[in-house]
Amino acid sequence: MAWLLWVYKKWSVHKKGECVHENLAPTQWESDYNLINQEELGFFGEYLEMVLQFGFVTIFVVAFPLAPLFALLNNITEIRLDARKFITFLRRPVAERVKNIGIWYRILNSVGKISVITNVSTENYEQCLYLFLILTVSNITYIDYSDKGILHTHV
Repeated sequence: MAWLLWVYKKWSVHKKGECVHENLAPTQWESDYNLINQEELGFFGEYLEMVLQFGFVTIFVVAFPLAPLFALLNNITEIRLDARKFITFLRRPVAERVKNIGIWYRILNSVGKISVITNVSTENYEQCLYLFLILTVSNITYIDYSDKGILHTHV
């Protein structure tokens, strides 16, 4: 009979994690059930954050070469913060089997192509600007590229 009373006391814990009896704490599964449900958006925010960071790093790496290093430091910190968030604030998601990451693959592919175009055009712009400055500052009449790609200047 005492065992049934003990089971009843354990079972009669509040739905919000508070106890009916002051000295009785909620069980682990009851505490986990009261965490925030993430089923509405799933991992949309996490994917969005990684895609934005990938875009900024790859598109603007020519302008700021230390961006990949800062992105790495950010990701190392972000792994721990996200792990803590998933353990303490969010309910465990229901596992689903999927073939791939869906539309995010096409977005990452497009950002990669845009970054190649941006980096190549930025690099070409810098070379043209550099040659223009050389020609205007010095009195070089013309610049000739040989077949081997060697730069010859004629005064």
